[in-house]
Amino acid sequence: MLYAAAHVAVRRLLGRYTATLPQDVRFMREPCPGCGEPHGRPALSPPPPPLHYSLSHSGGVAMVGVGTVPLGVDVEKLPGAETVDICSRALHPDEQLEIAEAGSGDARRHLFGQIWTRKEAFLKGLGTGLSRSPAEDYLGTDEGRHPDGWTMVGVPADTTHAAAVAVKGQAPKVVNVRWVPDTWLAAGNTVCGDAAPGPSDTVLAS
Repeated sequence: MLYAAAHVAVRRLLGRYTATLPQDVRFMREPCPGCGEPHGRPALSPPPPPLHYSLSHSGGVAMVGVGTVPLGVDVEKLPGAETVDICSRALHPDEQLEIAEAGSGDARRHLFGQIWTRKEAFLKGLGTGLSRSPAEDYLGTDEGRHPDGWTMVGVPADTTHAAAVAVKGQAPKVVNVRWVPDTWLAAGNTVCGDAAPGPSDTVLAS
């Protein structure tokens, strides 16, 4: 159910931004940065100038990012202690150390969630996904060491989830978060310009 709702949200939001009926929105895959084959970042087809999007869903929450530059988003339900132990081994060595030093309990789970969502958002933004090793790039607590050319933003979530967005470029930008009621997904298939989501919270303004 969440999978279907998330994809409905993508169509409705992109339809709203492009003044297109949701059912008429068409998708493609960009070339893979590694091999050039068409299995890279999902994109609009034909792409309007310029609009990029990213989708994530986990544990009853869906997240859609739309922007004028390449971006990636990720939301994850916070894992249990055993999952943190196992999945941390795939991270950058310095990230592993930070998680180990966080002790046990909720603080450790939240730190892992923050790092992991930044990681997945960044890899989605690149267009590689997890085909690029999660250990290759540092996305831990020292923001000065994050990959050049990208801005990582933590997105406010409830107490059981972590969320992040990665935006290409370091020029001045604004990242807004809008919480859209699920009733919006059930609206008729009209052009979405008349179905604007609710008020937004600015999480980055630089």
